[in-house]
Amino acid sequence: MQTAEANLNTAKGVLANKQSVQTSKQGAYANAEAKYNSALASVQEYQNLKVALEQAKQDRASAETNRTEKMQSLTDANNAVRTAEGELKTLKNDVETKTNAVNAAKTELDNANEAVKTAQAKYDKSVADAKTELATAKNALSKAGVEFLDSLATFKKMEQWNQALKNTSDTKIQKFFELLGDKPYTDDDGNTEKNADGSVKTIWQQRIESLSSPEALLKAMDMIDQVNERIARNDQPYGPKTIAKVNADMMLYSMISNALCMNMDAHSLVGTKDSGLRGPNALSECQAFGYPSVDAMVRGWYEDEKAEYDAGNRNFQEVGHYLIIRGAGGKDAVVGGSVSELSNGTVNFTDDNARLYANGMTTDEFRAQLHDFVEAKQNAVANAQDKLNDLINNETPELRDAKADLASKEEAKTNADNQLANANKAVSDKEQEIATLDQKRTEADKALDEATS
Repeated sequence: MQTAEANLNTAKGVLANKQSVQTSKQGAYANAEAKYNSALASVQEYQNLKVALEQAKQDRASAETNRTEKMQSLTDANNAVRTAEGELKTLKNDVETKTNAVNAAKTELDNANEAVKTAQAKYDKSVADAKTELATAKNALSKAGVEFLDSLATFKKMEQWNQALKNTSDTKIQKFFELLGDKPYTDDDGNTEKNADGSVKTIWQQRIESLSSPEALLKAMDMIDQVNERIARNDQPYGPKTIAKVNADMMLYSMISNALCMNMDAHSLVGTKDSGLRGPNALSECQAFGYPSVDAMVRGWYEDEKAEYDAGNRNFQEVGHYLIIRGAGGKDAVVGGSVSELSNGTVNFTDDNARLYANGMTTDEFRAQLHDFVEAKQNAVANAQDKLNDLINNETPELRDAKADLASKEEAKTNADNQLANANKAVSDKEQEIATLDQKRTEADKALDEATS
């Protein structure tokens, strides 16, 4: 029993030892397990620290890169501002240069304008002088017809006729001058015309100038030619007769009669009782008003009235022109005639007057002498007209050059203004650019501060 107990106790002791060993091993295992777990935790911490360190390195590198980039951005922003400011200075210098160019262009333009004004004033004076020259030449030509007739007249000169008309006792002629003849003459535009001496030209003066113009005198020769052709015809009762010669005194008398009778009764001069207005020897007169041409007028006097006469009409009031022309011509016959701008015609005849005939000439001789007398005056008018036309159409070289230079200077001034405007805009744009760059530089500086802190 005791042995069994002893064995049991021994076994219990062994079991207790084994249990103690087992407990010890379990403690060692637990301790080792704890150490293992601790070691595992340290490894994890290490790994975490390593990862954190790597991340910190990366973050530091990234931050350094970011700071470097921000510093570079700030540097670039500073450089951009400095560059833009340099460019702005250059642009402002360009504005100053362009401003000086504008001022210079304006000065040249002002000078060109003054040159045009000066040239225009000279041109205007040239035109005025040319107009005066033309007016003087025309005035001389307007008097040439009378001067030509006066140079041949032996009975009375035109001025003597005018004085006789002024002193006339004929009340009808007096009334004519009072109501019309002495009134101012106005042109189609209502302008009162002047004589060369500045006095007002009268209607009477204008009529005499018109009737004595070279054109009117030549038309009078055409009329006389047609009348003489009738005088020389075989249809005369006693056959053809010697044609009448043109006489200057008869021409003056015919002009005066024509000018008066435009507004008086026909033949008022021939029929006057004023002895001071008697003609050189104007025995008969034909007058006609309102015919469309010289041809029609002479046919009216001769062919139309001859037909009436041949039909038995003996009324002198109706066939008198035909009878006068039929009776004209022959020994020492002379004639004078005048035709107005409206083809109002007057022709005056006398015959058997050796004195007047001696101073007479054929129509061709009259034309030739008239041409010689007025040619220089006609040339003077033509030359003066050409001179005026040239001035009006072409201006003077000085004015043309001044205007061309002005146009060039205006273009140069416009170009200079445009260039200055562009330069000012470039400055404005650059200043706006600098303002934008300044804002970017401020933002870059702030970003660098944030990256550095």
